[in-house]
Amino acid sequence: MNTLTAPWWIWRSVQTRLIKWTLLLLGGRKYTVELTTDIETGAHYPEIRRIEANPEMFARESIDVQFRATQGLLLHEVAHARYTGAWPEQQDNVLCELVNVLEDERIEQAMSTAFPGAAPALTLLGDLVYRDLRGSEAKSEFKAFQACLAWRWAHTRSNEREMLKRLNMLKDEAARDLWSKIRPLVEAAWKAPNTCEVIRLARDILMILHIPESLPPRRFKGVNLNDVSVKRFADDPALAMPTGPEIDGPGLDGAPREAKEHHAGNGRSWTTPQPYIALEDAARPLAQRIVETLQEPRPNVRPRADATTGRYVYRLEQRDWERPFLKRADLGPAPRSLALHLLIDWSSSMRSSAGGVRLALMALHLAMAQLAIPHAITFFGAGRDAAPQERIETIVTFQQRGEWPKALIAGYEPSAGNEYLFAALDRAIADLQDRAERDKIVVVCHDGQPVWSGRDGRDWDLSIARVKLAEQKGIKVIGLFLSEGEEELRKMKRLFPRLIATAPDRLPEKLGGMLISLA
Repeated sequence: MNTLTAPWWIWRSVQTRLIKWTLLLLGGRKYTVELTTDIETGAHYPEIRRIEANPEMFARESIDVQFRATQGLLLHEVAHARYTGAWPEQQDNVLCELVNVLEDERIEQAMSTAFPGAAPALTLLGDLVYRDLRGSEAKSEFKAFQACLAWRWAHTRSNEREMLKRLNMLKDEAARDLWSKIRPLVEAAWKAPNTCEVIRLARDILMILHIPESLPPRRFKGVNLNDVSVKRFADDPALAMPTGPEIDGPGLDGAPREAKEHHAGNGRSWTTPQPYIALEDAARPLAQRIVETLQEPRPNVRPRADATTGRYVYRLEQRDWERPFLKRADLGPAPRSLALHLLIDWSSSMRSSAGGVRLALMALHLAMAQLAIPHAITFFGAGRDAAPQERIETIVTFQQRGEWPKALIAGYEPSAGNEYLFAALDRAIADLQDRAERDKIVVVCHDGQPVWSGRDGRDWDLSIARVKLAEQKGIKVIGLFLSEGEEELRKMKRLFPRLIATAPDRLPEKLGGMLISLA
């Protein structure tokens, strides 16, 4: 039994909570908010009205700490959206880096004033960043330059001497002298009324340090040059610095329960749970088309017009639902009497079609859940000498519900050397043969190349025998070919008595039509 732990932030409920919280802070601004590990810290893109934050910036911390730190990152990026009003034209230089360092403290102080209930998230974020900050400069002027960054955290967490020691400045008299000259300008920038004043003070600091504005940035850890406004839209001016709390400011709460869930599965771990929301959203239109194809309408059992008149009698209402005023039966579509087992090839030959497989698999999973059709999903494939229990793994059982299956589907990355298709068919037959549903279907997503052979025979021959056995037991087997290649298609036709060869976007009608024809 293996226990998988998914990234805490991939669940829809977790992201929904953080995104709605961020949108409330934005005060009605139409922004897209995304959690992503593709960036180091956070980013603000005013030209497309987008905010991003890395929820794994502090991946070694507990989930509760990571959740709160992510709120801090989102607060910081919202602060840029609200209060940063201008930026130097040339982006990739020390001037922009210094302006960002100074502006970050100014806008974080503004957010703490406007939203005091959320301020602890910024405090925690600063604690974590300052904890890891170390001196990285050798020249005196650049040591003083780095002190502009360190002082924004040190002034409330330790003292100046501790910061100077951390930055290797205690024995560097020139660096300390430069710092004493620029410190008043740094603190003045924190109180500046707007970003233009911050830019002016940053230029004065660089002039005192004799550092040319056009030098490349020092790229200190925790400073992202991509989270600043290059140009604001005329209809979205920067706000003035707040003088007190916002009326409807949000507070903080802990990480949702879903962020700490685990998943247990038999056999080895086949896949790492991955972010699934984008895949689920892309698959929903396909899933809805599958639902529409498979729906079975119920007969119209509405009461006759003349049956809705007369005196209301409570006992009659309870005894006979067709009497007046009794709650009418649900007239919506009824689920089919169907159980479905999806077998998915995990071998490396499926890599070229992995994206299409993920999309089709998610669409099928969503549709089956909406129709209340029992279904299971099994991956098959392993190494040449894999033990029997390692050859397949059912990642979604007939009883399984919730978000875990979606994360496992999104983690589908085929990499095995051998298929063991026959073993997957054995599992499907065993799971389906005793079920009570009228129709029992196995859908095998494969590319027609089961190459394993051993003492028991060849995977090809064993799989054909298992397909015949399933048919004898009343279990219908359908091959699903989402790849390309004439040779592979010919092999699929030889393996399976029924075959769907299609692109994922045409799967709903083709699969739905075949399932209806088998009913």
